[in-house]
Amino acid sequence: MHRTLLSLAIIAMLIYMAKAANHTVGAPNGGWDQFTDLQTWASSQTFSLGDNLFFQYTSFHNLLEVSKADYDSCVTSNPLNPPYLGGLTVIPLINRGKRYFICGIPGHCAAGMKVEINTIAASALPPVAALPPPTLATASSLVPPVSSPSPSTMPSLPSATVLPPAVSFPDTPLSLATKFGVTVGFTAGVAFLMVMLLIM
Repeated sequence: MHRTLLSLAIIAMLIYMAKAANHTVGAPNGGWDQFTDLQTWASSQTFSLGDNLFFQYTSFHNLLEVSKADYDSCVTSNPLNPPYLGGLTVIPLINRGKRYFICGIPGHCAAGMKVEINTIAASALPPVAALPPPTLATASSLVPPVSSPSPSTMPSLPSATVLPPAVSFPDTPLSLATKFGVTVGFTAGVAFLMVMLLIM
């Protein structure tokens, strides 16, 4: 059971990481400059949690993250962070909602060097089908094969083995304890994946 949960947690994490995208602002026909229609570019993209924005620019530009009001009026004197410089800035999208970026060089924002990014939640993973209760065949498939003993050393077994009836669970919403257990299991799976990646 633990192997199954761990495998599902690792698969979910890998799917999440595979879905993350890198968006080069203005690409492929432009960039972070005064000539690219950045609003049209942004409206053609889907920004999800876990994605990254790549701002590539020359030394004639910089990058400021500002409030909505400062974005609308191109105010450069009150950025949310120190100005980004250096020609390449990577912005991880770790929160849902809108963020606003402008160039802080005088006149560049007014010339259209500004972009609004709306980050949405990543699409939910498809639901995992409920697993059937373990059977003898399932349990035995987890045990590595061993050589069969000779017929003379095998104990005699009854012709039929009676198993206890299967336990059924009511179809009820997950309790808080169950949700906590799933969260802990997922976190443990991610931690295990990270450790395995570090070892390899």
